[in-house]
Amino acid sequence: MIIRIQDAARVIKKICRIAACVICISAVLGVTTALAMANLITTQVVCQGVSVTVSSFSNDPYEIVEKAGVELNEKDVVDLDSFDISSENSVINIKKAYEVIVFDEEKEPVRAMVAGTVKDVLDSAGITLGKWDIVNRPLDSEITENMFIVVSRAFKVIVSVDGEEKGFKVAEGTVKELLEKNNIRLGKNDIINIDPDSELVEKTRISIKRVEYKTVKEKVSIPYETVTKESDTLYIGQSQVKTPGENGKQTDYYKEKYVDGEKTKTTFVKSVVTKEPKEKVVLKGTKVRPLSISLFAAGENGVISELTPTLEIELDENGRPKNYKKLITGKATAYCGGGITATGQKAMPGRVAVNPRQIPYGTKMYIISADGKYVYGYCEASDTGGFARKGTATVDLYMHSYDDCMQFGRRMVEIYILE
Repeated sequence: MIIRIQDAARVIKKICRIAACVICISAVLGVTTALAMANLITTQVVCQGVSVTVSSFSNDPYEIVEKAGVELNEKDVVDLDSFDISSENSVINIKKAYEVIVFDEEKEPVRAMVAGTVKDVLDSAGITLGKWDIVNRPLDSEITENMFIVVSRAFKVIVSVDGEEKGFKVAEGTVKELLEKNNIRLGKNDIINIDPDSELVEKTRISIKRVEYKTVKEKVSIPYETVTKESDTLYIGQSQVKTPGENGKQTDYYKEKYVDGEKTKTTFVKSVVTKEPKEKVVLKGTKVRPLSISLFAAGENGVISELTPTLEIELDENGRPKNYKKLITGKATAYCGGGITATGQKAMPGRVAVNPRQIPYGTKMYIISADGKYVYGYCEASDTGGFARKGTATVDLYMHSYDDCMQFGRRMVEIYILE
């Protein structure tokens, strides 16, 4: 039972009526009033956490409180729920009233003289708390003099993470505290648009992008290099592969960056060679090939043709023209017997028979056998041979004699088209 001071008079009157009844009953039973009043009452008076034991012949709680040295104010609350004069554990609890100030974001500051707990203060001020609102003090804590009570109203914060947009109600705290409270993990590489230690405010929007790095590897081939070396065992113009090349192998490592599952960047990290390439070695001939000309048919310059060149011919160290328009490699035969060519010229060494559809009449050439044994030399396309219809040869070379023709026989030649 809680009694305020203004209710004390009624309580006293009630106690007096009870006492009168006790006196009357005592008289009937033959028990004197003096004997009844001689009973000593022991009561615990508790105020502001301090307990005082009072022994008194009076059963008036207010006299007992006064005897305990507690001065009551108008707003103080006397709790008599545990006050029982017949009990050895009789207790009077006193809640002192103090002036407190309540700050609520939704209202003007309230100054009130109240006894009890923080919740009692809020109730008396007509302040209702929402589910996510918070108070700076526990609701069941006793109020103290000049106490400040602050009510923080919850506001909405938006968090965008993992493809979702989530709303949270908070009244205070930092970004980091909000994430931890709602089990939103922030990885060491993740990107957040706001400092995690910053205080939350109304309309705060937090955006978190998940960042992941992956290491990938790619196997690639290392091309071999070709090295050319000179060899005096090969003729000029000849080449030979001494050592075949072999590609090597290596593994390239890359770091890929993914933001919310999308690859945004690839960075090369390193290469590891797992197999070295082997170079290809090619021998290039430096030996001068001898021009073994048939002496019976060659002139003083070792050339079979007797025609005087109408243009300047520059030969390389192998006796082949340096400047030419086209090179035809084909079969050659030989013929003799004199007479007049298809172009009306006298047959002679240097005037050769061709297929005019392949090599037009008048074409100036320089012919050497592929094996280097014959240098026919400078010549002109002047005649048409029977081979042209059969397609058995490319050119028919005019020789001095039948023996020369037989010795030459049929062989491969290099036909350098000069003009």
